[in-house]
Amino acid sequence: MRKLTFTILVVLLLLSATGCSKYKDGGLSDVETNTFEGVTMEIDESTVTPVSLKASVINELEGYEVESGNEYVLSLEKLEDDGWHKLVLKDDLVTTSEAYGFGKGKTAMECVWDSTYGPLPEGHYRVIKVCWTYESDGEGSGSIGEDFYLSGEFDID
Repeated sequence: MRKLTFTILVVLLLLSATGCSKYKDGGLSDVETNTFEGVTMEIDESTVTPVSLKASVINELEGYEVESGNEYVLSLEKLEDDGWHKLVLKDDLVTTSEAYGFGKGKTAMECVWDSTYGPLPEGHYRVIKVCWTYESDGEGSGSIGEDFYLSGEFDID
């Protein structure tokens, strides 16, 4: 009897640790990504886990920095037969207000969703970051330009 109880406990722990629950579907997405010329996102496939990944923003704009929220400020979507579906946050997002700045060239960042979405089950996903341009006046101030969305696709096996 002890062996059976122990076996059941181990199986339950393993199931909970693997994140085998289905994601919460927020419906079809209408977000258009990667439409801002001169700025792209790359995913480092070797860093993808069910709760995080490393990505790079490549900024080829002259005279503009690209900015975005910190590593927790992101959206996740899953590709289904009829298109991209928004994933629903586990709880309200509470974060600090610092932003990433992406100067000209390639800048790495981490994207973490363990506390906001939880572990992802198998599937094809994209991570989306809202970004904006910033033009410095050279004296510590500047102007914020238009918002745009960058995304990178990845697989959870």
